[in-house]
Amino acid sequence: MTAVRNLSSVAPQERGEKPIRPRLIGVGVHDILHDRGTIEWAVDDAVAGRDSVHLVHAYVPLRLDGCAWSPVSKVRDRRHTVATRIVSQAVQRAIEGATEEHAGIEIGGSAIAGLPEDVLIELSAVVDLLVIGDDSFDTLVKRKITARVQDRVECPIVCVPRNYRAQADERPVTVIVDEFGLCEEVMAFAAAQASRRAVTLQVSRAWSALHEGKLAGPGWLAEQQEELDEQLATWRSHHPHLAVAARLELGYSWLDRVRSISSLLVTASRSADLLRSPGETDHRCPVAIIP
Repeated sequence: MTAVRNLSSVAPQERGEKPIRPRLIGVGVHDILHDRGTIEWAVDDAVAGRDSVHLVHAYVPLRLDGCAWSPVSKVRDRRHTVATRIVSQAVQRAIEGATEEHAGIEIGGSAIAGLPEDVLIELSAVVDLLVIGDDSFDTLVKRKITARVQDRVECPIVCVPRNYRAQADERPVTVIVDEFGLCEEVMAFAAAQASRRAVTLQVSRAWSALHEGKLAGPGWLAEQQEELDEQLATWRSHHPHLAVAARLELGYSWLDRVRSISSLLVTASRSADLLRSPGETDHRCPVAIIP
């Protein structure tokens, strides 16, 4: 059961908004097999003539600094060569896969020595948006890094499931609200995504974040819905171009349902654990965590 209220039926558009500054989009790449969807998401999100996309592959270097012995040099060079090849292939894949709309995007790449999580966290201090593959539920990945990176990044991070494929998607961008209520940075990021995709901005709050134990009844639910609507009213008045829907999610399987009807989930880093539940289905959608 889901309590729903539509706050606007106006189609979302970007006209009338202030010019958006160029973004640096960093993309963590393991290899093309693992990260095809990640690359597609990043390129699809970039704006031609404005944004730059930089693909990064982290590799573990040979830790024998200062040693010039030939066997050591060969292994050191081999690791760097392999990493450089992976980046080159990923960049080529990104360029070839770009649609006509995204053909003018500046795309580059780097092979960087270091542990993946360390490299990605450092990169987050440089870029405006970090995009990585989500290994949280990937049975083929033994050493998972998604949660570690999410908890320490300095910029917004989008984690893309392995089975993701870029496509025209009319499903809403959904903000997951915790017990602390709306967060301006989260709302701003989600609104920008919804505007760019021309979809509804949905704000969902799980009843379990409001009330421990059994539901207090229809009256209590109505009060919570009204409170959520009031919180959105002031924010929405400054973004009249967006269609906005507010929802109270009921039941313990609410996250599976929200995943299935959303093109992107957005929440604050303090609430990242809310989206780490494996759920009862295999359905996944990209997740954005805002620090």
